[in-house]
Amino acid sequence: MITRARSFWRDTAPSAKWLAYICLPIGVALTSIGLYGDAHDWWQNRGFLTNLLSSLTSLLFGAPTALIILGKFTTDQAEVRRRREIRTQSQHAANTFRSTILSGFSSDNTDVLLEHMREFKQRNTEYLRALALLDGEEESKRQVLQAHERREEQINCFLSSRYEERRNWHYNIRTQWRLLSTDVRPRVESAGLRWLPARSYVKLDSAAGDLAQLRGTPFMRRDRRLRMMLESEGNPEETRQLLLTEAESASRWISGMTVFLELLVDIEHIAT
Repeated sequence: MITRARSFWRDTAPSAKWLAYICLPIGVALTSIGLYGDAHDWWQNRGFLTNLLSSLTSLLFGAPTALIILGKFTTDQAEVRRRREIRTQSQHAANTFRSTILSGFSSDNTDVLLEHMREFKQRNTEYLRALALLDGEEESKRQVLQAHERREEQINCFLSSRYEERRNWHYNIRTQWRLLSTDVRPRVESAGLRWLPARSYVKLDSAAGDLAQLRGTPFMRRDRRLRMMLESEGNPEETRQLLLTEAESASRWISGMTVFLELLVDIEHIAT
């Protein structure tokens, strides 16, 4: 109780404090005079003076009390409005981030998408292995081509955006995450609203960083380069390294996007 009272007084406006410092001692003094006067019959036949002093005493107590209470009420209302605005804006930013992540996929069912991601991770690993083992023999070329086709089929199963749109998709994800991390987070925390769990935040921030550091854009069409390599046109080894780099970037993309999908439920609870 004492702590709350101290906190209440500390948050009171300085002008209201000074009014209380001036009025309350005078009010106490006039009250003491009035009580002493009652005891010694000072106020007989002085009705006007009695009423005047009584009214003044009431004003000296009532004015600072009313000002302090009204100021506290106004402050509380302003804080409620501020929290409401922060909650609305933060939830909108969180929902926009969630929608941005899902916009590049063919479904908004995270369980389905995570299953596709696991399957795609396996297909990409097989493709990487086939590229690493490519030795110019027809059998190894056939394995690379088959692994590439299986991977492309899996990509088409769960990615809805066209190849040329994916760069913008990745950029929008990074931009929306930066907004959440640098703008929304301090406002949410200052308002005492719910932010991401610490572990989830670290994972999401790391995933966004990995996405920003990808070399090129994963899943860009490499059909022509693959065909040139398999037909020994141009520089097959240089082409193989390029395809390996793209597939390795795809592996990092899978890890990052899996984190985003797994933690969408935490994102949905921001500012709740």
